[in-house]
Amino acid sequence: MEEELQLQVEVEVPCYFLCPISLSIMRDPVTLPTGITYDRDGIERWLLTAATCPLTKQPVPADCDPTPNHTLRRLIQSWCALHAADGVDRVHTPKPRADRAAVATLVSRVHAAATTGSSAPQPQQQLLAALRELRDVAAESDRNRKLVAAVPGAVDVLAAVFAASANAMSEGTAAAVRDEALEVISSLQVPEQCLRRVAETNDALVSALVSALQLSSAASRARAALLLERVTAAMPPSRLVSLAEQVFGEVVELRR
Repeated sequence: MEEELQLQVEVEVPCYFLCPISLSIMRDPVTLPTGITYDRDGIERWLLTAATCPLTKQPVPADCDPTPNHTLRRLIQSWCALHAADGVDRVHTPKPRADRAAVATLVSRVHAAATTGSSAPQPQQQLLAALRELRDVAAESDRNRKLVAAVPGAVDVLAAVFAASANAMSEGTAAAVRDEALEVISSLQVPEQCLRRVAETNDALVSALVSALQLSSAASRARAALLLERVTAAMPPSRLVSLAEQVFGEVVELRR
């Protein structure tokens, strides 16, 4: 978390410049459907554990994307610039944030590169580049990870790419594709119902995860272990009984 703005001298800050949660000057003010404005970082953290507006206590939809308050942000930036000589830190314009359409486009690029001559060098490089962009988006915030998981077909595409490249050699583009796909999908907050559906439609996923437990990369092994435990926990008993005995052994080891 970035350090909060600190005023180095006594300057009276307009009360409407302060986030009701942190009581600090807002860097990226956003407004909820309730009409109350908060700093984006504060309200997004709040909404991870509470589905209400902190001030009004009114319910906030789970898929709510707070509206940027550009006018207030510009006022705050102007005020901070005016009082720079008094020791007030400048508030920078936040970088553009990922939206559903941009994430959906990235997922489409991953799918297109994975299904167009996947053994050819150029599509493999394109696939790796798209996966890395998607990884960077997901790594930015919990909000972005939810956004990626919510794109229709995103989890299916990532699972298919990972399973298809699971037997890649320890080095090279194919192995990098495997590791990137695993990193993205393991970071997502995927609902149990979605994991169950993906496991039922992708027969190679579980065996691919078991194979990944033998990788040289400790980070990839840890991600594979986490995802394998989540996937098998989501599977119905009728599907579990058809799994190879090795899978049960690995899952038992994970839960010790």
